[in-house]
Amino acid sequence: MRGLRTWVVWSVVAAVLLVSPVLAFLLIIAAEMLIDLLMEAKATTVSAIAVGAIGWVLFRRISVTA
Repeated sequence: MRGLRTWVVWSVVAAVLLVSPVLAFLLIIAAEMLIDLLMEAKATTVSAIAVGAIGWVLFRRISVTA
């Protein structure tokens, strides 16, 4: 490894590899919290899918214009 740029690239790669299991774990916790929230609200599957679809459309509309 000759330059500083190479060191930075390999440090970022190592950091991503070390942090990715933590991010996956946090994603699973967030999904569990969402499922529990839907169960507490007694939401039906159809309404949960509808809310997800509306959120997805709004997110796509915001991300395209930005």
